[in-house]
Order: sequence, then C-alpha cells, then structure tokens
Amino acid sequence: MRFHDRHEHLQYLKAEFVARRIVDTPAVIDEARAFIDRFWRDDPHAAHYLAIWDELLTGAPAEIADRLTEDTPRGQYLRETCPPFGVITARQVAELLDGMAG
Repeated sequence: MRFHDRHEHLQYLKAEFVARRIVDTPAVIDEARAFIDRFWRDDPHAAHYLAIWDELLTGAPAEIADRLTEDTPRGQYLRETCPPFGVITARQVAELLDGMAG
C-alpha cells in the first residue's frame, strides 16, 4: 500500500489495529453501533456514511475488518468515517508510530 503522507499511514495502522480488535473482540461492534445511534442517527449530514456503516455492521466481524483495511477508495472512505470500536490509547498509538519508524 502507498500512503500520501505519515498521517494517512498512521490512519491505516490504526485501522489495522481496530480490525484485529473487531475480530478478537466482536463486542466492540456494539460500541460502534451505540456511537452511531447517539451521534449520527439524527444528523442529516451523516446520512451517507450512516447508511454505509449501518449496512457494514450487519456483517461478520471478519468482513467488517476486511472492508476497513481494503486498499480501495471505499476502504479509505471507511477509515475516514470509522466510528469508534473502543478506545485506542496514547500508548497504543505510540507503539504504532514506533512501528512506522522501523
């Protein structure tokens, strides 16, 4: 995969982290649904990505993970609009950044 800049690369590494979390702990899908219901459901500006995520979250955890990390414009869009699947701590982000340097 080619990245435009360091930020885009980190965004992808976070998506990989989240994808592993989704597969390992599928209960985090409920956290994403709760976020969507609380913050996007009644927002007319969120209608497009709400529809995409509503559909995606009906799939199996492995399917959600695959879509989130696919090397396509749709995968990029999902990474840019991803609801939270749990918290990524500062330490975890630092570890991802360390991995970028190596």
